[in-house]
Amino acid sequence: MKKIVHLNFSLTSGGSENLLIDIANEQAQFASVTIIIINNRYQENLLNRIDREVRVHTLNRQEGNKRSILFLIRLWALLLRIQPTVIHCHHHALIRLLPGFRQKAVLTAHCLGIATAHLKKYKQVYSISGAVAQDIRQRCGIVAPVVPNGIHFIQVTQKQDYTIDRNRTVRIVQVGRLVHLIKGQDLLLQALQQVVADKRYQHTTVEFIGTGPSQDYLEAMVHTLSLEGHVHFPGERSRHWIYQHLGSYDLLVQPSRSEGFGLTILEGIAAGLPVIASNHAGPREILQDMPGCYLFEPGDVAALSASIRNLIDHIRENDVQSKCETSRTLAGRQYSIRNTAKEYLRHYAMDL
Repeated sequence: MKKIVHLNFSLTSGGSENLLIDIANEQAQFASVTIIIINNRYQENLLNRIDREVRVHTLNRQEGNKRSILFLIRLWALLLRIQPTVIHCHHHALIRLLPGFRQKAVLTAHCLGIATAHLKKYKQVYSISGAVAQDIRQRCGIVAPVVPNGIHFIQVTQKQDYTIDRNRTVRIVQVGRLVHLIKGQDLLLQALQQVVADKRYQHTTVEFIGTGPSQDYLEAMVHTLSLEGHVHFPGERSRHWIYQHLGSYDLLVQPSRSEGFGLTILEGIAAGLPVIASNHAGPREILQDMPGCYLFEPGDVAALSASIRNLIDHIRENDVQSKCETSRTLAGRQYSIRNTAKEYLRHYAMDL
């Protein structure tokens, strides 16, 4: 039986950490799987999502403490005891901790613009999308095979009621860390101001689910744009909550300035929502053949505003439900987490 170790610095609410758990849980049906977390940054609710068949070790290094070597001794002892077939790393810098294990170390590149200094030290590098693979190849010449991300479609509660009249509030949702220079929440606020300025769309709100360093900036921007009452910051929510409630919204918008893939986009599709996303290569790979999904040029506030108004019109005309259901079916075939986990197992067998 294969012995797989998934290694990361932290286990918090980011997309890559959630994906790590999903992959490990699926792979535990076919292999012996262990998760090792280096730093003392992990959330109990995420630990509780890990399958009982998956072993978990937390080394509890103080984040940023580069002088302590005790965690290294513990890490190396663990790996010597486990004798893994593969060490699947989820951060590019982890290879520095594995001087005696590099022939077993592989990496998933979870985003665009990943630092390239250590990539050639890995036995193999994988990309989450064609966009990430192209980025890595152009910048350092490494061919990084694509293993697309996936989600548990059956766990996401699907939207049932698509009916909206002109007097009911249209509820837009954006899910992700509040880092506007990457995720583009400020662009959505500017677009919302243009949307609600038209009386036909004044009953429109946006909820930003998540927390992050841009929250104060975005809240101040709400006041500057006179959007009080149209914008809400409910904070961070568990993935279980998101999967249960996403279908209660009317539209998901992901206005990122940079996006290598977009798990949130998949979650919106799984919930049966129409989706608007910026036309980066990562989201485009997912959405280009999905009839209930729309792209706008990155950073173009006017285009985003027009897309929102146009989609609200289609929703009011009962013209999106069948398209969203088709999108959900297509995405479910292409982006199942089970397929993702099995594809990694196939690559391990070929590459190590």
